[in-house]
Order: sequence, then C-alpha cells, then structure tokens
Amino acid sequence: MPHSGSESTYPTVQFSGTTSNTAALVVSKLQDDGNDMAKLLVMAMDSCLNTVKGVDTGAWDTNAMGEWSTKDVVNYVTYEALWVKDLFEGQTIEQVGSKYDGDVVGDDPVGAFANSIAAAKTVVSQPGAMESTTYLSGGPTPGGEYAMQLFQDFLIHGWDVAVGSGQDRTLDTHFLECCLPVAELTREIYAESGAVGDNQAVSADAGLQDRVLSLLGRTP
Repeated sequence: MPHSGSESTYPTVQFSGTTSNTAALVVSKLQDDGNDMAKLLVMAMDSCLNTVKGVDTGAWDTNAMGEWSTKDVVNYVTYEALWVKDLFEGQTIEQVGSKYDGDVVGDDPVGAFANSIAAAKTVVSQPGAMESTTYLSGGPTPGGEYAMQLFQDFLIHGWDVAVGSGQDRTLDTHFLECCLPVAELTREIYAESGAVGDNQAVSADAGLQDRVLSLLGRTP
C-alpha cells in the first residue's frame, strides 16, 4: 500500500486478471443477500467520517497503523475518496495523474475528508454507477467491484483511525458480515505480496470482527 498520495497510481487493493470472476461472485453474493453496493459504500464512508470527527486535537500525530499517524490514515482515505468521482466518471489513472499526490488534508483533516466523500457519495449514487466501467490500475473494472473494494478500505481504515485516536473500535456487525468474504478474497490474492500485512493468528472461536481484522493484517 503506497503512503498517502505518494504515488500516482490508484491506491486501493485491485481484484483483477484471473481473480475478476471471483470478485464478481463476491459482489453477486452480497447483492443476493439484499445489499445495494452503492448504499453499502456510502454507509461505510459515513461511518469512517464519524470516526474522523471523533479525533481529539492531540491525537492526529499518534500512531495508528505501522508507521502511519492518525492524520496519515485520514490523508490516505481522503486521497482515495478524491479519486472516486473521477474514476466513476470514466477517467483513467493516466488522465487523473498526480493532482491528488501529497498532503490533501492540510490543517483541516475533518473538513477535507468530509468534502471528498461528499463528492464520492454523489457519483456512486447515480443510476447505473454500479454497472459502469471504471479504469483502475488492474484494468477495466465494473463499478460494483470497485465499490466493494472501497467499502472494505473505508471500513478498515476507519478502524485504524479509531485505534490511533483511542476511540471505540467496535465495527458494525452487518458491515463485518459483508466485509468477511471481501477480506478472504483480499487475503487470497495478496497473501505473499505484503500488501495487507501478515495474517494475524486468532483462536478457532474468534468473533467476526477479530476474523476480519486478522485477515487484513490487523491485530484485533
């Protein structure tokens, strides 16, 4: 995972190539269970924003994940959200270029993140957005699969922010149920690349949240 906006390549985990059919199956299963991918993503963004709003002034520089501070994580999810509007509107990574590189939150991380997801939520909620084609670094990707990846990212990075800022780390049960198959797919794809961190050992009777977190390289 690149540092917050440090590279001109879209940052989210990519499900492409030989895994695209598997990703499509996960999306199909989530939809069959009654989930609207756009609404699920919007709710994950809002949940992440609520956590970002809860960061105390003195917590922005505290460690949240690896070498990243709480502010670094918020810069990353803001950077990620800024790409959403452009990519759902059909732009390629090359067309977006480096305009979101670097510090995208400045002295107002909460406001910057809120503004970035407002634009993102509008575009993903447009009719046909989930059926559209987005052009990610892994190749053309259906909007629903891109939304699935984003859902996982905003959920898990919201947890990272909670860790860094000392907030309640409990994740919504429905979110966790939806994220589990995505996390399993992520682990399967990136088991050897280090992109999501080492799989953390949990007991056989571990709860749903601990299982999801361990798959994504977090210590529950």
